[in-house]
Amino acid sequence: MNSASRAFGGLILVGCASLYGCAGQHSETALQEAGIDFQKVKEDSNVLRIAPKDVIRAGESLARADRLSSYWGSGSDVLHYAYLSQRYSEIAREHTNKVLNEESAAKLELERQRLQPRVQLQRLVLWPAVDLPFCDLRHHVGQALHALAVEGGQHQLA
Repeated sequence: MNSASRAFGGLILVGCASLYGCAGQHSETALQEAGIDFQKVKEDSNVLRIAPKDVIRAGESLARADRLSSYWGSGSDVLHYAYLSQRYSEIAREHTNKVLNEESAAKLELERQRLQPRVQLQRLVLWPAVDLPFCDLRHHVGQALHALAVEGGQHQLA
């Protein structure tokens, strides 16, 4: 029984080591992905300008995950902090996209306001309006010709 318990204990140790190896590989992959995401965010000048706090949080979470992976830390802690780093990087990117879209919308609104008087002026210049019936158009042309026929701008009494 003594040799059986040793064999069973050895089997348990081998099983735990293999599970730790699998968890270690998974946590290393997650740590590398988080590092790549953080590097992309850190190199983007717009993200650094608009969302610096989120970039700092992503970096701190990545550093903590790296510290936990370098010594006897649990794989779940490494995964947790790598996940946090990735989410903070994503939040920084999305916040930056939102602010850039708002800035673009504000510029477009200013451009629209600048161009709107021109459009209204062009509508006034297009005389007669397109929506006038044909009989009204003949009436307007007749009035213009009548004004030319009147001498001195005054009607003669009949």
